[in-house]
Amino acid sequence: MLRGSIILMIAALFAATLLTTSALSSSSDKSQPRQSEPQSSYVGSATCARCHANTYATFVQTWHANMLRPADDAIILGDFTSQDPDLTFKREDVQWVLGGQYKQRYLTEIDGELYVLLAEWNVASGEWSPYVTGEWIAYEGEIWRNRSYNQYCAACHTTGFNPTTQTWIEPGVGCEACHGPGADHVASTGNRTKIINPANLDFQEQVEICAQCHSRGESASGRFPYPVGYYPGGPARLNETFVLSTDPDDFWPDGTSKRHHMQYQDWRQGTHQNSVSCIFCHTSHIVGETDHQTRMVENDRCLVCHEGQSDLATHIPFMANAVDQVNCTDCHMPQVSKLVPTDFQILSHTFSPPDPALTIAYGGFDQMPNACNLCHEDKSPEWAASVLGQEITPASATRVPPPTPFPVPTNVSPPSNSSIGSELAFPQEQSDSQPSWLWWLSVVMLIGLLSALWARRRMKLG
Repeated sequence: MLRGSIILMIAALFAATLLTTSALSSSSDKSQPRQSEPQSSYVGSATCARCHANTYATFVQTWHANMLRPADDAIILGDFTSQDPDLTFKREDVQWVLGGQYKQRYLTEIDGELYVLLAEWNVASGEWSPYVTGEWIAYEGEIWRNRSYNQYCAACHTTGFNPTTQTWIEPGVGCEACHGPGADHVASTGNRTKIINPANLDFQEQVEICAQCHSRGESASGRFPYPVGYYPGGPARLNETFVLSTDPDDFWPDGTSKRHHMQYQDWRQGTHQNSVSCIFCHTSHIVGETDHQTRMVENDRCLVCHEGQSDLATHIPFMANAVDQVNCTDCHMPQVSKLVPTDFQILSHTFSPPDPALTIAYGGFDQMPNACNLCHEDKSPEWAASVLGQEITPASATRVPPPTPFPVPTNVSPPSNSSIGSELAFPQEQSDSQPSWLWWLSVVMLIGLLSALWARRRMKLG
């Protein structure tokens, strides 16, 4: 009998151990973050400035560095003396200032949470307008209190944002947003292999750095509108952490992006997707030569590759008398996306030729804008199509489906040879985490079984 009791005790211990191990393993795999404080490997742009003073001095003049700033009268553009009914808050309500190139929004803190206030300042028109995001209008009831700034916006306006703690290392798009966490680089006294230089990355990785914010979609779980787990130099690629939008409301019928910060989606379906990366045209450390931080002005950048089109009178003979008034981007990068509700301001990045025939096919300019009629507002799409020699076949026009989203794997683990990956990896997104009571249940069961066996043994001995 004693032998049977011992066998039963061993079996109970084995079963309880399996249950405990299973519960712990399941909980670890599905609900525990890979690193509780990933921000420890970020050092902040001010640290970079110690060795890169000249680069830092020009970088802080760019809009990236100034995307989010503490409120100060010197940087606030909005007219708070205005009697505009859209202005529903006061200057003293503003704690943070967001942007200022095309529009400027203002943040306030309520119960420890940041929220975008109900009106934005349109820089071009010098007017207030309601804060609008998609079809949602902020001033309708109290719905705006359900959209925390940290939850929906902060990751692309700050550096080193942690979705679990809802905190960031520094406001604005700092050095490490593009170069990756700098702690190893600093500790190694400037070892260049310990920091990411986008110019040295392969073509697609290079573009992904910009795409982490210049695209619209959601994280793998759908909880955040940004890629959770992605950072330059990290173990996860963008397509492993982000699902690009396929919402028809985000696109014009021809597949061109309709809303702002969707340049990556345009680029992916355009003619440059395998040949021209973002940094070929855009600067990062200086303000550049245009409002869009480009490296060259007017047509010079395009003609680096398209030298055969340098004679514009031949390339666009229908504008031979006005070639000195147009740029390549006027036709091939028309402003067909809206940053503010009142007008188009964002340039298309498909680099497609103008197509007024599509405007006709899809029911007019409001349904499908085209480059020609953006300038020739007094002319019809039919006129523009005839100038280009396009055949009008509206019956054959079909809506182009939005881009197919990338597949997202369920688990992304840092490679074993990546020290920075294991130290810095952002928390995995959690869905339904394993309850901790499983572990305690196994412990209670083990204690109960051992107590029963001990009591049985004493009874036999008695």
